[in-house]
Amino acid sequence: MVWNHRKLFLNFFKDKDLTDLLNSFYKYVLLSIFTLPKAHLRHLIHKIKWGAAAPNPYEVLYVKTDDIKYVTTSDFPYIKSKDGTYIKGGCWDRRKRESKEVLDAFDENNEEIMELVKIKNYMLIKSIINYIKYDVCWKKTNFYLNGLNQRSKNYLEKRKKNIDRLNNQIQKYGFKSQRQLNIINGRTKPRPFRPPEWDEILVLIGRNGEVFLENGGRHRFSIAKANDIKKIPVRVLVRHKNWQEKRNKIAKNYQNNQSIKRVGLLSHTDIQNMIKNIKKK
Repeated sequence: MVWNHRKLFLNFFKDKDLTDLLNSFYKYVLLSIFTLPKAHLRHLIHKIKWGAAAPNPYEVLYVKTDDIKYVTTSDFPYIKSKDGTYIKGGCWDRRKRESKEVLDAFDENNEEIMELVKIKNYMLIKSIINYIKYDVCWKKTNFYLNGLNQRSKNYLEKRKKNIDRLNNQIQKYGFKSQRQLNIINGRTKPRPFRPPEWDEILVLIGRNGEVFLENGGRHRFSIAKANDIKKIPVRVLVRHKNWQEKRNKIAKNYQNNQSIKRVGLLSHTDIQNMIKNIKKK
């Protein structure tokens, strides 16, 4: 057991510079002290308001990679942290940019105007797929060539290193959930107060059930696409309020043994998981 702890300690610090270490400390220690209690309180409020349809912040959904057509141009701007899950109304799920290419998140440096861009127009994702699946040299990918205008070569090489690490991991073990990876890496206990599910690929669900890739997890999603992986584990960061109301109506009808008119929604993974959870109770 001592050896395992030593190995985990060394692996954590391996290949990390001071900036990485400070970011990890901020993300997993300092930030969690303030954000986790709020996430748990939010979940309690959801349970009171939505009952059986309340979203579970620890829930992992398995979605088809081909069903994710859009990715956000920035982090979701109307929330304080990415811990837990949210329900947000508004027109954020309709801000679709159909043609213009995007290099990477924050390329316009304006988080307040989050838009949804097609996966095929997102340069980072396309470049990772070309690099892994079609053996295009990293330095000849569009992301690298266009990124030189905004980023240093060191930064772009660091991105490649992270992509290689994730791809090797997926090639070796398959596409695993964060909890499964913890077990594989010998980490039987999660970080204090932080379940591994909160580090899954993040998605948003729009008013009609459309699944969008959020900024967290673009590398893993791209590598999954490059390796032709059909389904991936994700965590829902935000559901549109209209979608949550549909979930709630289905949950109530199901509990009251009434026919569910929204038959087309029953095949949605977010609805299926909710009904499974109701059955368990």
